[in-house]
Amino acid sequence: MIPMNRWAIVAIPLMFCLVMMDAVVRQFAADRAFCPAKARIEEYEMDYELYLKGKKYRPEPLTSVGALLKKAVKLEPQCPEYRNYLGRWCQSQAADPHLSAARRIRFAKQAIEHYEKAVNLEPLNAEYLAYLAYLQGVMCEHQKAVANFEQAVKLNQSNKWIRNMYEAYRETVPPPEKGLKPSANGAS
Repeated sequence: MIPMNRWAIVAIPLMFCLVMMDAVVRQFAADRAFCPAKARIEEYEMDYELYLKGKKYRPEPLTSVGALLKKAVKLEPQCPEYRNYLGRWCQSQAADPHLSAARRIRFAKQAIEHYEKAVNLEPLNAEYLAYLAYLQGVMCEHQKAVANFEQAVKLNQSNKWIRNMYEAYRETVPPPEKGLKPSANGAS
């Protein structure tokens, strides 16, 4: 039998508690950074809906939300919800007509990256797939978009929002026509 040091009996459980406490503190810090950002995004979405309906002049700009979401993702990179919300924020920035085309494309690519990471972390979440598919469609990645939309619909058939978004996408982007060959002179 191996003799055990008296201090090892105390030190091992204490080290385990410290590791667990560090994980709890990191999660708490990430949640504190994320919660204000989530509330602001939801407020912004409501304001934007009212703006589109003509009841408000313009929504309040989201200035600090991006920094809060980036901090939450940095503190807790394995949280798919944080990644999804950061992707949504990047997507909202990509839709800003006041930015240059290059910056808008850069925000759209960042949004796709965050959506992909959210889907990789939680592959059975149909909403994450739908957000990813929508933005892939906007960026002309139509095959990926259709595959992700179909998977999202398959995962959550009762979600009308996903089905409606997929139907709108299919109506907007016609399927490629099969069997058409370019003419001999190059004109279509």
